[in-house]
Amino acid sequence: MRTLLFLLSLSLAPQAVADESKKVSEETMAEAKRLRIQLEKHAERNAWAGVERTYLELEDLGVPMEKQDYLIGAQAARSIGEALQVRDRLIAAMNLNPDMNTVRWLTELQQEYGTVLLTSKKKGNKLEAKVPPFQPDRQQAITYAREQLEKKGRFEGLLPAGTYTFGPVEFQVGAGLDTAHIDLRKVK
Repeated sequence: MRTLLFLLSLSLAPQAVADESKKVSEETMAEAKRLRIQLEKHAERNAWAGVERTYLELEDLGVPMEKQDYLIGAQAARSIGEALQVRDRLIAAMNLNPDMNTVRWLTELQQEYGTVLLTSKKKGNKLEAKVPPFQPDRQQAITYAREQLEKKGRFEGLLPAGTYTFGPVEFQVGAGLDTAHIDLRKVK
């Protein structure tokens, strides 16, 4: 009798495990749906900090992202000045389903921004644009870079094309140019 019960419990165990994993999956998908609704509500109100937080929560769930998730996430990243995340999210959206608006946005970003790696151990080294950009999203990209330099002493990302100074060093940023790598830890 014990053997029969043991064998019966073994035959039921995989089903119980499958049911439990299905339950977790259903719960995760329900949470993803809730977050997507919240993402869109924040976006409708132009509450981009809330969009970014919600986007990161959705990303952390590990569920497959949808094109709309990436596009809303790109708008949120643009609002905080994280141009590298804008590019990465647009590319992810393009990989799911290319469209002309996303192509235009990505093309503009690639033509108007360049890659930089700035490092400094001193907090007094300021990043300044010789000619500050007029567009708010480009201004925000520079502000974001300054904040990262202040917090971490390092910024790796995208900046609008132009001439900059970082501490005593002047450098160029532009599409198609090599990464501007300025390490002020080596400058006296």
